Amino acid sequence: MGRYLRPYRGAVLFLLVGMVLESVYEVLARYSLKLIIDQAILPGDYGRLVVLLSMLAGAALVYALTSVGSDFLWAKYGLMVINDMRHDLFVRLQFRGIRFFHRKRNGDLGARFTADVVRIEEGLLYAVPMGAMGLLQVALSLGLMAEMNIELFLLGLLGLVLGLGLPRIINMRALAASYAFHSAEGQLGGHIQENIAAQTVIKAYGLERKAASDFRVELDRLLAVGLRSYFLAFLSQRAPHVVMVLFHLIIFGLGATMVMRESMSLGDLVSFQALFFGLSQSMANVAWLIPSLIDAAASLQRIIEVVDEAPERHEQSGDIDLAPCHRSIDFDGVRFKHDGGAGGVDGLSVSLAAGEFTALVGPTGAGKTTVANLLLRFFEPQAGAITLDGVDIARATIASLRGQIALVPQETILFRTSLRDNIRAGFLDATDREIEEAAKSAGIHAFIAGLPQGYDTVYGESGREFSGGERQRIALARALVRKPAILILDEATSSLDTASEAGILASIRALKGRCTILAITHRLVMARGADRVLVMRDGRLVEDGSHERLAAAGGQYADLWRDRSVDHA
Repeated sequence: MGRYLRPYRGAVLFLLVGMVLESVYEVLARYSLKLIIDQAILPGDYGRLVVLLSMLAGAALVYALTSVGSDFLWAKYGLMVINDMRHDLFVRLQFRGIRFFHRKRNGDLGARFTADVVRIEEGLLYAVPMGAMGLLQVALSLGLMAEMNIELFLLGLLGLVLGLGLPRIINMRALAASYAFHSAEGQLGGHIQENIAAQTVIKAYGLERKAASDFRVELDRLLAVGLRSYFLAFLSQRAPHVVMVLFHLIIFGLGATMVMRESMSLGDLVSFQALFFGLSQSMANVAWLIPSLIDAAASLQRIIEVVDEAPERHEQSGDIDLAPCHRSIDFDGVRFKHDGGAGGVDGLSVSLAAGEFTALVGPTGAGKTTVANLLLRFFEPQAGAITLDGVDIARATIASLRGQIALVPQETILFRTSLRDNIRAGFLDATDREIEEAAKSAGIHAFIAGLPQGYDTVYGESGREFSGGERQRIALARALVRKPAILILDEATSSLDTASEAGILASIRALKGRCTILAITHRLVMARGADRVLVMRDGRLVEDGSHERLAAAGGQYADLWRDRSVDHA
């Protein structure tokens, strides 16, 4: 937490001073009862009474101004710290590797920005200042109580030790239980998100009752974890309160006996009881805040997990900037297996000539998408090397590598912003003219120009749904505005109808010679238009040649071509 508070050291120091002043006033106000009773009320000294009350009124004014100012600063800088935390978390996510996102569920990551940060916010804005003031008041009260009556002070100190000791036994277990509960909540969020995304399948297969039943199982699991978390948190609240109530009664009885024996003044007894009562209230407040602090600590732990996780690979100071590829892309004995040993590539060796249109085909799980991920360095080869014009990409900066590659993924991702900015995302410095030229190359310019707001149309707020083909062409325009040396199409037409696919393919074929095209596809109509077809199976390259030669060779590609005759009917 210190890393987020450090930039606001001045404000934190001011707030600490404010807390000290507030705590001093509240404790001295209780102590003043001794002076008011023994030096003004019992002797009947009205002048003394006026002086003491005037001093209290002045202190109350300072207290009021200080407390209001502190509340404002807590609100302002507390929210600034929370925003810094959110920003840090978001930035760190942008630079995590793809494998990180494969390990984490989207709903769980989202919960760290919402539920976890809210708990930290509540702890920082409310629990921390109130808890710190409570502990400070306890320390001040103990000092004054010791000055008034050492016997009662020792008895009160014993009650304080017991009141503080019991929660310490419980708190570590409560923290672990709270962390487990928040993790379970994150998993539940991921389950809900997954269910919402799968509604088409759920309704098509009549899985509504099963989905509801599965969700009840998740809720029951959350209930079991949450019950332990909440019970331990509440128990840590209740224990010190019970102890302090018992000791309050004991001290009052002994103090009353001392007054009757004239070994203690009435003012001392009233003031001591007020201080001990205030101490008890401070302890109770701290105890009631413990669950919020435990929740905040567990949530902070979940955020720090993401922030402090080491990147999958650090760029080295000696890494070089790659020039745009103009000769060849070479895979030399590349091996990579995914976690668990499933999928990947096994000893891939192949050379792709610059400017060539290559189609990569094969059954699901053959390793086609892994090839693209390795070229983009989403994954690092476990053996072998990938070179661009003879330079190992493992020695290159990520920016110079990905800066010359454009990817059109199977799932079209459009941002909730203008179509102009959606295309400009491919190259942030693109001019409006370059954006329109890219749209023309992708065959989407006329469509966009015909919209009421044209390129300023905000995706998702245009009052209409774009078709799959329209979205895919916008994604292709985003790739083309980059003017890439290498264009990767990962099942870019798999969800399109025949007419939309034909239009996209025509746009892609027009790019031949302008960049190196690697099309990962199971739609062999795309392979038919490629210069070269690579066939993969179980991570290995099993066939290599033109569409015509492979279709006539009687091998695996010929079988695929024959089985998928609907593609080229």
